[in-house]
Amino acid sequence: MSSRLIYQEKKELIWLEISLEVAFLKETLFSNMNATDNNVKIGHSLDFLKTIDLSVLQSQYKNLDFNDKKKYQAEILVKSFLPIKYITNIDTLRWEYSL
Repeated sequence: MSSRLIYQEKKELIWLEISLEVAFLKETLFSNMNATDNNVKIGHSLDFLKTIDLSVLQSQYKNLDFNDKKKYQAEILVKSFLPIKYITNIDTLRWEYSL
């Protein structure tokens, strides 16, 4: 999605790097694919996190087949608000934009 926004729609994006500590917050959830997908599985335990296929992240999204693209979109779901202390690059934000 970011590539489409940058190159086709000429949007500027700011990348936020989030601390892994967020995974340990009480109300954090994990999805095995895009959280809005009809076939999504959502869990709250670190054991559920082990069921997510992270190997798809080793390939470029455009080279993945349909099912792996769904896996690529696994999410960490933070309830409501993420305090700024969890944004690890807040002082060195990285901009992505098309030329």
